[in-house]
Amino acid sequence: MKFTIDPAIDGELAITEIRFKNSAHSDRLWHERLDPLIQKIAEEDTLETLRDNAAIQATKAGYKHVGKDPSRYRPSSDSLWR
Repeated sequence: MKFTIDPAIDGELAITEIRFKNSAHSDRLWHERLDPLIQKIAEEDTLETLRDNAAIQATKAGYKHVGKDPSRYRPSSDSLWR
């Protein structure tokens, strides 16, 4: 993953827009997709692999670029992974 900052953004504001639709709880989804993912994370990942994750590094670089302390403003993906 490559992290770049568009020159049009002067470091003052960055926005991400995500659209999704919530649906009712699905046992099938949990059993087929989420349970294996949770198990894989538990078995294979450590705090070191979390620190080395390119997406999390890119998010922290973005925070740093706009003057925020990346250790104080943790990305939600980082928190959930921990």
